Amino acid sequence: MHKKRRPKGRKNKAPGIPAFLRRVLGPIGRSMARRRSRPAAFRRPARSMVVRFATRKPVALALQGGGAHGAFTWGVIDRILEDGRFVCEAASGTSAGALNAVVLAAGLAEGGAAKAREKLHELWQGIAHIGNYSPFSSSLLDPLATAWNADWAASTFLYEFVTKTLSPYQLNPLAYNPLRELIERLVDFERMRAGPMKLFIAATNLHSGRQRIFTAEEVRAEVIQASACLPSLNQAVEIEGEYYWDGGFTANPAILPMVMGCDTPDIVIVQVTPAHEPDVPVTARGIQSRLNRIMFNAPLHREIQALAWMQDIVRADGGDGRLSRKLGGLRLHHIDGEDIMRPLGTASALNADWALIHHLFVQGRERAGGWLERHGKRVGLSSTAALLQA
Repeated sequence: MHKKRRPKGRKNKAPGIPAFLRRVLGPIGRSMARRRSRPAAFRRPARSMVVRFATRKPVALALQGGGAHGAFTWGVIDRILEDGRFVCEAASGTSAGALNAVVLAAGLAEGGAAKAREKLHELWQGIAHIGNYSPFSSSLLDPLATAWNADWAASTFLYEFVTKTLSPYQLNPLAYNPLRELIERLVDFERMRAGPMKLFIAATNLHSGRQRIFTAEEVRAEVIQASACLPSLNQAVEIEGEYYWDGGFTANPAILPMVMGCDTPDIVIVQVTPAHEPDVPVTARGIQSRLNRIMFNAPLHREIQALAWMQDIVRADGGDGRLSRKLGGLRLHHIDGEDIMRPLGTASALNADWALIHHLFVQGRERAGGWLERHGKRVGLSSTAALLQA
């Protein structure tokens, strides 16, 4: 018996697509056949994969400063990146928040969420390493005696005595700051500027007392150094002939620039400084601790109050301009560690011990995980925090 020859033009018939189906479907059937015949590596992604990527919700992060307490913010960011439902359009950061913001932006530019998580881990490991050589680092007995509340630790008394007696210009005349070396090692600024994230980094102009917001195009190592410059520990940082101190005095963090500078109306505020104190402080140290918290929370409270007033004005006037649309559609979200931070006191913000940093990282992840479970689906639809009505 002779085998029937296959008609010409049928050699590449794709398996699994019957001839009659190809004839009925016409061009669609032939397209299906070609798709089935392609190697898997060259096929387009499945529709479900495309939809999943396309439906990632853009958010902007507002990251408060707070020294070592910024490790809590690291944990929050790490959990949000792990969740995968959100894309970070922008970050506004002050002091430790600025460190988290710029390293996050650098990581996303270099290798996406996985690289960002890796770089943030390296950042806080580096901060802990620097803390090991600080003359004000906690002793081995401090955590046992104070449970990480360093307000009454020996290292805190030493810090207060030295910094009230000598200035950083006397203590560190060469203005050496190992934090700058760490930033330069972790952040490729050129690559970061070409990345997907917008940045708003706050510093305080020493001469005018006003805030300055540096955008991604302006950010470099000395900008981050300026944003985290505590006057009692570091010499003022010079940038373009002006001198700057810690941004927490005037913007902690800046919200208004993100309202106007971002496409997304969803802003997630990560707050590490407790806003409420249940008791009236009666000791000198307790009073000073409360004053510090009020001072570093005041810029954030002012901006939120200003946004509330602006919304009231827009509603009353019925404006339809760009600002009106931005304010009308603004959605705020809030993740805070108030109950976690309050027992730590304020002096522990200078304690870069790895055990404390890791503890706060874990707490930040857990707090963000709870927020994602309760409110993650509402992001992009409505506010999950009533800050503007407070």
